[in-house]
Amino acid sequence: MLNLVCSWPGVFLAFFLLIAVGYPQKLLLDPGPFWHIRVGEWMLDHGRALTLDPFSISRQGQEWLPTQWLAEIFMALAYRAAGFPLVILVSAAIASALLAFLAQRFFKARLNPAAVWFFATFAFLGISDQLHARPLLVTLVGTACLTAFLLEIEEGKWQGKALLFSFPLAVFWANCHGGYLGAVAMVWLAWFGWGFRKTVLKDGPFSNRNNFLFLTLGALAWTLAPLVSPFGYSLPMEWLRIWFQLDLSSYIIEHLPPSLGFGSFRVVLLLGALLLFLLIRFARSIPFSTVRFMPIAWFYMALQRGRNSSLFTTCGAVVLADLLEKKTSRGKWFTSWSVEKARPPDWAGIALAVMVPLAFSLAAWTGHYSPKLEKRAWATDLIAPLQKLNKNSRPGTGIYNELSDGGFLILHAPNLRVFNDDRCELYGSAWQLEQVDWERNRPWEIHERSTKTPFSLAFVRKETALHKELMSSPKWTLLEDGEIASIFSKKIRR
Repeated sequence: MLNLVCSWPGVFLAFFLLIAVGYPQKLLLDPGPFWHIRVGEWMLDHGRALTLDPFSISRQGQEWLPTQWLAEIFMALAYRAAGFPLVILVSAAIASALLAFLAQRFFKARLNPAAVWFFATFAFLGISDQLHARPLLVTLVGTACLTAFLLEIEEGKWQGKALLFSFPLAVFWANCHGGYLGAVAMVWLAWFGWGFRKTVLKDGPFSNRNNFLFLTLGALAWTLAPLVSPFGYSLPMEWLRIWFQLDLSSYIIEHLPPSLGFGSFRVVLLLGALLLFLLIRFARSIPFSTVRFMPIAWFYMALQRGRNSSLFTTCGAVVLADLLEKKTSRGKWFTSWSVEKARPPDWAGIALAVMVPLAFSLAAWTGHYSPKLEKRAWATDLIAPLQKLNKNSRPGTGIYNELSDGGFLILHAPNLRVFNDDRCELYGSAWQLEQVDWERNRPWEIHERSTKTPFSLAFVRKETALHKELMSSPKWTLLEDGEIASIFSKKIRR
């Protein structure tokens, strides 16, 4: 038992159980998982990559690239195997593996296990706002692993050829999530930092000519990895368009500049302050490393968008563990917080860390583990009526909905075409911002808009101006009245 607490399998199991048992619905509070699954199912059904939007009435037939297509296929496979429970379990396992990886870095620094658990919990809080069943989890894991990899290349633990030979992993990441753009930036930041060391300090990975060649080829390979996809150069071009042309800060909470109201941002501030203090405190007592300054870039990004707080947390935690490892191996500064030797995980702990998620997956497949969607977030009582409409309506029938419900409808009523959803790059920020404005301030415009963009159904949240408008309008009929939303049908003129 003591060995389990003092090694990464214990950390993995604790956070896996916390997520999978404590509050599994948290992973499905975002609308993204719903349409991600449906996009994956569409590609499985058609045997090809999706290039034109098949889900929207307002953007029908418009070009749209699913930039997270590979992760979406895996999500669809999990959903088809055992529904939402397996999607939750896989996501919980990925998040727990990330926290176990970070914990192992701290164990490797010979920190007292109590300190390791503190930092692991700290990291969990830092990523908690983005803890959803979405492909972003791949980028969180990738950012942590890449930071550690670049640190170890700089220390000489890996030769430059390792960066080049990691090209298949780069291709996998690039096809799973657009956050890979940050990975390319990290690789080139490290490359220029090593160039600085070679030019000014006369040391570093570039001191060896072969190493310099392999690292340069590796950086180029990582840059070109997105081209190995069904979309070729269109994939990175779409990333750049999303990054530089979309302004989502006016209506998407996670894209707002963070405030102290965000729990993860408080972690960002504390972690940033601690890193800055240690970088200054240890500047002369441990070897110089350019990669250790990489969290500064992510800290700046976190100040721009709350969503980036989780990426700063993963990168910063790896660098923090590295700083502490270098100090504990060279002095007594952390005597009360360090141990003589870290405990290696035993095979029993590793086996337990593998068997518990597998047992839960079997329970999900047999129906014994079946967490439900959060009823306060999603109109679960309207799923059956939606499926009935999906079966009885003409394929392509338009249904009005607000942005946050688009994914829910895409998954549960795929024959209907939604009015709006959170694939913001498809609709454009200006158009979506206009929808938010009239929905709140001019709800009567829905009558005119139902003619311009033909939809005969409406899925509307209760206690909104739009719901009151439809309830009082003679042009619409209430079909289904749920706990948090209602379904309306437009009356046909005879």
